[in-house]
Amino acid sequence: MWDDLARWWRAEIENDPAYADEVDPLFWRLIGDPGGLEILDIGCGTGRVMAQLGTSATRIVGFDSSQVLLADASGFGEVVHGNLPALSPLPTNGFDLAYAVLVLEHLPSLGELFEEVARVVRTGGRFVAVLNHPMSTAPGSAPVVDPVDAEVLWRVGEYLSTGWHDEPVADKVLRFFHRPAGVLLTEAAAAGLRLDLLLEQGPPAASVERIPLLDLQRHIPRLMGIRWRIGELHSSDG
Repeated sequence: MWDDLARWWRAEIENDPAYADEVDPLFWRLIGDPGGLEILDIGCGTGRVMAQLGTSATRIVGFDSSQVLLADASGFGEVVHGNLPALSPLPTNGFDLAYAVLVLEHLPSLGELFEEVARVVRTGGRFVAVLNHPMSTAPGSAPVVDPVDAEVLWRVGEYLSTGWHDEPVADKVLRFFHRPAGVLLTEAAAAGLRLDLLLEQGPPAASVERIPLLDLQRHIPRLMGIRWRIGELHSSDG
C-alpha cells in the first residue's frame, strides 16, 4: 500500500509544518544524545528523521515496507525492506536505540512489534515512539465547542474500546488503529519494555501562530511520546 501512497506521502512531509513544529521537537526531547549509537528507524518512510540524525550516530538503518520510499531513505543510511510488525530481516541485539515516529497507529496489533524491538535492541538500550495521542484516535473522538462560552472541549468517543477509522488520502484510504493508553503500555511491558518517560503534548506556540483556533485547544493533548528501556528497570538518565 505504501508504494501506492509514496507520492502523497512525500507531499505530506514537504507541505505540513506540523512535523517541524510539533513532531520533531517531541522526538528530540525523547531521543537523548544519539552520538556513537547504532540506531534503527522503524517505518522510516523517506528517511526524514534519519536525515536529522545525520552523522551523529555510528550507524543508522531504516526499515520500511515501501521499496519506493526506501529509495529516498537510502541517501541517509542503510535501508532494509520488510513488513511490520515483524523485524525478521534484522539481527538480534543489533542496535542501541530504535524509534518509530507516527507508525504505531497504523499497526493493528503491537504485541509482536514490541517483542521484536526487545529482540533487536540490546539490553539497556532504548525504544522511542511518537504517536497521535490515543484520545484523538478513538472512534468518534473530535473537538466540540461549548455554545455558551465557546470553550473548546474534547469528545473522547469510544476511548476504552479498540477499533479504527479510515481517512481518505489520494485515491485510497489510510487506516488509523486506536487502543487505549493502558492497552499500549501493558503490551509493551509484557514484551520486556520498561517505561522510562511519557510525554503528552498539546499544540505548541508555533502551531497556534499558524492556526489561531488551536489556542483554544492548548489543554487538549495531540501527541504522545514514550521512551522505554529494554530489559532493565527504568532509568532517568539520557
